[in-house]
Parts: sequence; structure tokens; C-alpha cells
Amino acid sequence: MLPANLPPGQDRQFQALFSPTFNSFLGELGSQIRSGQQPTLTFNQYLTEQFDPQRALLQLPGQRRGVAGTGTLFNF
Repeated sequence: MLPANLPPGQDRQFQALFSPTFNSFLGELGSQIRSGQQPTLTFNQYLTEQFDPQRALLQLPGQRRGVAGTGTLFNF
């Protein structure tokens, strides 16, 4: 999961992830419903079991993740 204290500026990177992450979660719920299942997945479950923040950040356009030609995103 995410570190407790993010370095300055990286909080914006994670803020940029909320909308696409939540939309992906809703898509998973929709998949459960379309397959005839009860939609039981919670957002916390989704984040714990299916969400990789570093991979998600790498999928964002460079300007949305605050990277201008650098190869690293994190300095934990």
C-alpha cells in the first residue's frame, strides 16, 4: 500500500490516481453484476487485492504524474 508520509509533491501524483482507480473499481463491480453475482467487492478490498500504485502511476501521462523525462517516481 501507500507509505504513511509522502515526500513533497508526490501527494499530487496519488491524487491524480483517484478517479481512474475508482472508475476501475466500479468496472469490477459492474463485472460482478453482469456475471450474475452479488456485487460484494469493497473499495478497501479492491485496493488491497488488485491495486498496484506504482504500476498505476506509470500508466498516467507524464505531466499528470509530475515526471518530466525522469526514470524514477519514488524515493522511499
